[in-house]
Amino acid sequence: MTTTISVRFDGGRSGRTRSTWGQRAIWGAMRDFGEDHHLFNTPFLVSNPDGWTVDAVTAGLRELLGLHESLRTRMGENPDGTTWQELDARGEVTVELLDAGGDEQAVLDEVRARFLREPFDYAREWSVRVAAVCGNGLVRHVFFVVSHHVADGESWVLLINDYAALANGVPAEELTRDRIVFQPLDHTAYQESEDGVRQNAKALRYWENKLRTVPVTMFPAAFVAAHAQPREPRFWQARLTSRAVGAAAAHLADRWRTSSTTIVLAAWSKVLAEITGNTACTIMVIINNRIQPRWRHVVSSIALEGIFSVETAGVPFEEVVQRAKKASLASYRHGDYDKDQLNELVRVIGAERGAEVDRGCWFNDMRFEPAGRPDVPLAEALADPSATLEWTKKFDTQGDETVSLHMMDVPGRPDLMQLSFTADTHVMAPEIIEKVLRDMNDLLLGEAVVVP
Repeated sequence: MTTTISVRFDGGRSGRTRSTWGQRAIWGAMRDFGEDHHLFNTPFLVSNPDGWTVDAVTAGLRELLGLHESLRTRMGENPDGTTWQELDARGEVTVELLDAGGDEQAVLDEVRARFLREPFDYAREWSVRVAAVCGNGLVRHVFFVVSHHVADGESWVLLINDYAALANGVPAEELTRDRIVFQPLDHTAYQESEDGVRQNAKALRYWENKLRTVPVTMFPAAFVAAHAQPREPRFWQARLTSRAVGAAAAHLADRWRTSSTTIVLAAWSKVLAEITGNTACTIMVIINNRIQPRWRHVVSSIALEGIFSVETAGVPFEEVVQRAKKASLASYRHGDYDKDQLNELVRVIGAERGAEVDRGCWFNDMRFEPAGRPDVPLAEALADPSATLEWTKKFDTQGDETVSLHMMDVPGRPDLMQLSFTADTHVMAPEIIEKVLRDMNDLLLGEAVVVP
């Protein structure tokens, strides 16, 4: 049984400005996906085993909409191709109340599938959907879907934590007491200021240097001729789930004083370069752009890609890790910029070089707690035979990606790491996709057992 209720809110200010750099970057990616732009719809779930009353759920939502302006911001495109954002001060959001009927997971699965496949009308509606799953008269789960231009990965963690606190009765004023409140309208104002213009110019100079010096492609014609095996759908995804890999990455991160993200990025760089016959690897890494305190609690899409390039040939893995650490930090420092201007820079330099640099290799650490260290003895984890490698998804399109690697959590299993590798079969055969993951597994486990 399903009923609906309307939650009215009044968040205060309103306004219309140019979109932020991050919003415009995601907008361009969604536009590249054409009719499949709904694939950028993003789910998150907030649960309470003890249950909430419906009044607590709606009060929490009302406060959340007032607190985070991106949830009540519409977005659209002007005739000249520029994009705008418009914040609404007040309105109402519909919440579906779903009776679990004894099978909460089935209800969650149904609403998830339905909410994710329905596209938003970005210019006319707020890109957020909410459902509350009830059992025995109380709400056990509140399920949200938002468009990616509303919130990036770091934002989802903020939204989950903030909504749980607000539904539990924590006042918004208490929640934000130690925060710098910085909203998308404020972000646009910064980007148009002198400081923002300087930041953009500095970042683009860094990109220009890289675009003039890195190889034009990670996939030479000889590699494609030898290893392509076109399939339909075109893009195939394999996923490695392993306790041992997670422990090995954490162990190596502690040994070499870096993050597990850098360890996995270095491993992927080394394996990908060797398989494709390159001496170096160039990858687009997703940067959350939250180093400065004023951006730490922003709920918006502020993540952009950075250009990461590292030489891997002829050096031990530890040296690749140290180079990857340095290259990562450089890309993070220069990861906030106007992507429209970057795209023009890519075009100009591509014309000069005779071909645009292929930005089709992507890396993204999507874990909620990427700095976490699972408390698992290394020997015990390495002896765990439960690793699995399985084919998970197939896609007709992946925007401008050729290959991508994602690090992911396993819900309820902080000791496990998932590496999800997607590749274009017109470039890389399925058996090569599997080989990349298996070689990464062997490299990380082999390095972890070496006595430091």
